[in-house]
Amino acid sequence: MDDRLLYRNWLIGGGGGIFLTSAGGGAGTRLVDDGGALWVTPARLPDGSGYVYTQDDTLNEYVLSGGQSTTLAQFYNEYVFNPSVSPDGQYVVFERQTTGTPTQHDLWILNRGRPRRCGR
Repeated sequence: MDDRLLYRNWLIGGGGGIFLTSAGGGAGTRLVDDGGALWVTPARLPDGSGYVYTQDDTLNEYVLSGGQSTTLAQFYNEYVFNPSVSPDGQYVVFERQTTGTPTQHDLWILNRGRPRRCGR
C-alpha cells in the first residue's frame, strides 16, 4: 500500500467525485465524476490496485492501472453506501437503504467475483 489518499469531494454545481492525492499534494486527480449522486463513498482494495465505491444505487469497482470502473451490483429504488473491503479483498460489505416508507437499512456482503443486479 502506498501513501496516496482517496476521498470524495462534493462540489455543488458539478466537478465533484472521487479524488486521489498524496499527503500535502493538494486536491489531487479526479478519478470518477460523481454525476451529482448523493451517496458516493469509496473504500480501497487491500492490495492497493484500486477501490470500490458506491454511487447512489450502484456498487462499483475502479482499477487504478486501467482507469476504468465496472459495476459490481445495481439496485432498484434503493441506495447503497459505506462500503468496506475484507482483508483478503474478496468480499465487500455495504449498507443498503430502501427508499420506501418506512426506510429500512440492511448490511449486505457481496463477492467481488460475482457481480449482480438486484431488484424488487
